[in-house]
Amino acid sequence: MGNRAFVFPGQGVQRVGMGADVMEHSAAAKQVYATADAVLDMHLSALSVEGPQQTLTETRNAQPAIFTASVACLAAYLEACGVESVAELPEALQPALVAGHSIGEFAALYAAGAISLEDGLRLVRARSELMQRAVADLPGKMVAIIGVSPQVVLQLCARARSADVESIVSIATFNTPQQVVIAGDVAGVDRATALLKERGARRVVPLKVSGAFHTQAMVSVQAEWHAVVADAPLRPANIPVVANATANIVTAADALRQELALQLTSPVRWAATIDILMRRNLDPIFEFGPGAVLTRMIGNVATDTRAVSIDSFAGARREAAAGLAA
Repeated sequence: MGNRAFVFPGQGVQRVGMGADVMEHSAAAKQVYATADAVLDMHLSALSVEGPQQTLTETRNAQPAIFTASVACLAAYLEACGVESVAELPEALQPALVAGHSIGEFAALYAAGAISLEDGLRLVRARSELMQRAVADLPGKMVAIIGVSPQVVLQLCARARSADVESIVSIATFNTPQQVVIAGDVAGVDRATALLKERGARRVVPLKVSGAFHTQAMVSVQAEWHAVVADAPLRPANIPVVANATANIVTAADALRQELALQLTSPVRWAATIDILMRRNLDPIFEFGPGAVLTRMIGNVATDTRAVSIDSFAGARREAAAGLAA
């Protein structure tokens, strides 16, 4: 395998127009969207390109749309490399590790050969519908906190919960040493946010989601999700996957299944994932999917690492040409 990594973004990056460029210029990407439309029995391609944004942002739509856009960007890159799968890439261009942030973990499993596109779509659809139902049961919010250490955030979330024993507010994602996302019921997150502002948070940024993902707010659908994962047709991964819930490096199908079951209510350990990529000196790191959220996170921490967002056909072709010429 090569000395690079492939990563895939999570919910919140959805935007009207995503996937349009690769769908227009790459036959492989266009086929990914055709498959998604057929498997999901909906016009996901049209929703992704035309919106409206409010409908696209609904959890049941955002997650399949982000998964499909990420796989389509990967497909455009593979097509530019002259292959159809990550396993067929020249050895020097194959990733040593793959990882995805929240819903991005499912695209990582696809890239690693652990699940087919069709089965990945079905699994993502099941997850998105269960999480949408959990949101209806307990509306919540997620807020990025920048400039306060995770240890302090944990303490202040505990203080916010102490004001109401039924409140849910905790860290949902550990993104970098200076950025975490808190999530929970609206009142609990608002209390924690006020405390964090008092403690000197540089920025407090609400995310474009409607629920408290990766927290105990998802418990109402946890048993059903575990049943879905237990039946999911997962295969051993060809490429090691850095798992969200534990930051363990896993390949066995049973281990992947356990990680996916944990993922729903466990915080995403993305900072630990970046640390693993850095300690293994993986360079470059390609982010496939809408925007460049993970690219910026990695760049802020791994300053000597080349992190690249591939969310267009031109970008896919450029990086493929550079890799093949090296």
